[in-house]
Amino acid sequence: MNKVSQTPKPSGLTSAHVVAELMAIRKKHGLSHETLAIMTKLHRSTISLIESGKREPTLRTVLRLTEALDVKLSDILKKLEKST
Repeated sequence: MNKVSQTPKPSGLTSAHVVAELMAIRKKHGLSHETLAIMTKLHRSTISLIESGKREPTLRTVLRLTEALDVKLSDILKKLEKST
């Protein structure tokens, strides 16, 4: 007997979706790139490049951003999953 394993269907979510949500949260809180940079110990230009799509954030960077913005990555993913 040949068992066929089923792989999970890709959700279609990308890091760009997560970054867009993080940017919306940053703006909602009225934080500038400079302020968020201080909070995360990232360079201001790094945050700008990530938000503009010119740099792909690492998971570590995303976690630093979520921590600074006081939001859970799992909550962002759940919200995005519902909307896609």
